[in-house]
Amino acid sequence: MASPPDDFSRLFEFLPIGAFRTRPDGVMLRANPALVRLNGFASEAEHLAAVTDIAGHWYVQPGRRAEQQALLEREGRVVAMESEVWRYQTRERIWVSENTPTVRDAEGRVVPYEGAVKEITERVQRRRAAPGTRTGLGAAYPGQRLPPAGAVGRQPRPEQRAEGDACR
Repeated sequence: MASPPDDFSRLFEFLPIGAFRTRPDGVMLRANPALVRLNGFASEAEHLAAVTDIAGHWYVQPGRRAEQQALLEREGRVVAMESEVWRYQTRERIWVSENTPTVRDAEGRVVPYEGAVKEITERVQRRRAAPGTRTGLGAAYPGQRLPPAGAVGRQPRPEQRAEGDACR
């Protein structure tokens, strides 16, 4: 029996990137084969049984899920949000790009999130390795102001010292 033209179930199963449906509280409701593989599971059933707290078990950076939810509420969607996550089965750190629209019911309540996840670990590693880019904390936390490379532990020259500076 053929699927009706508006049934996207075959597309969901065929996509080369992860597709999901989750509840706002972090419980996974659906995962396509690409997302199941990304997280190292053998089946969707195994994946769904294991993924019960996305905020606490998937994102490396605490609060990242809350940031995503705030963006969804404020902007109505998240586009190309890059996050470091744990691959569920191996606990290996990887990077993903997420795209999620906000879907609301007739009363305006957020219904389960649906979106796509693409692994971008190699792209992030190439970007960090490129000349002129910062690595380490500067790359992981781009909003933080860090001292220039080589400045940590370096003593100021005498003309840079403030009056009364003990470093003489």
